[in-house]
Amino acid sequence: MKLNVKKIACMALSFSMIASLAACSKKDKKDDDSEATGCVAATETLMDAVVSLNAKKIKKLEKELGVDGDALADLEAIADNEFVAAVMEKASFEIDEDSVKEKKKTASVGVTVSLPDYEDAFDEAGDDIDDFKEAIDSQKEKNYQTIDVTVKFEVEDDEYTLSNFSEVCEAIYADMIKALDVEGDVDPTEPTDTEPTDTEPTDTTPVTTDDTTSSTTPAPETKGSLRPVPGKKIDLTQDAFKAAVENADPAAAADVMFMNQTTDIQGYQTVCTGMAFSDSGLIYTYYEFDSEASAKAYADKCMTGIDLIAVSYEKESDYNYCMYMYGDMSIVVYQSGAAMTTILASENTEEICEQVCSFAEGLFK
Repeated sequence: MKLNVKKIACMALSFSMIASLAACSKKDKKDDDSEATGCVAATETLMDAVVSLNAKKIKKLEKELGVDGDALADLEAIADNEFVAAVMEKASFEIDEDSVKEKKKTASVGVTVSLPDYEDAFDEAGDDIDDFKEAIDSQKEKNYQTIDVTVKFEVEDDEYTLSNFSEVCEAIYADMIKALDVEGDVDPTEPTDTEPTDTEPTDTTPVTTDDTTSSTTPAPETKGSLRPVPGKKIDLTQDAFKAAVENADPAAAADVMFMNQTTDIQGYQTVCTGMAFSDSGLIYTYYEFDSEASAKAYADKCMTGIDLIAVSYEKESDYNYCMYMYGDMSIVVYQSGAAMTTILASENTEEICEQVCSFAEGLFK
């Protein structure tokens, strides 16, 4: 399962390549509540992370519930938005244990999330984060809104693996992102005409169509590929980052946002100081680490094993650079000094691959 999004807020990029299928085991009881107890425990683990947006709890989902690492990166991106964080700081959830349904291979349970009326707060405060927080704080819990979600699992060998992470995140956050007028859209599931079953995930890979395609016959899927772009040592700055974005997508460059958002990425303290979003679904990010040693250590971690699939790969003493494709992901990582810039694209169409390559070329002009 992969959370496909048109990305939001500043991106805390996770480079986990393959999700662990480890899951939250059922508790060993012989009474009628044994299975329900396991399902509820697994749901508690999920919702505690999704609602609290705590970085450590989010990371646990990959190991404990089998959530894909790329999907968790999307949730980390949501967590990094100040307006969203202000809303969810006041949020809570309640699991309806009476709604637990257990079958041989699947399980599900209903959950109600309670959170402040973010639309009213945003209408009152606008895009001033301090005023927004005050508006949120002034709301009474009895006036909070609620969101009902159904959490679903696949069950095998007494283990629970989450099967609808995308749907849960979309139900809670899609409308919020739109209402808060944050750059980018959340569209985690990219829904098709039919709902996926608990056991057979639906293929949601986008397809490219043209004007000659019949309305009843989908056009064949169009894939692109990255071309090698050689790197070199540069002084990575906000100006260099913006120039690279402009080389790839002038429209995205016009809306580059610079901020000072402290972010924890896999144990490394960074400040996300720049971000931009492409209409085609790319996220451009610029980070400054607390030291060159930290930036290099994280770059080394990101690039472990990447040389086997990278179209560009340069691991030098004074900079690190790679460009690679993994499944439907197109990714660029460049580190120089204490700074790092990344691209993450959740598709590999010709248009997107061209933008990814153009970004890299813009860096090294």
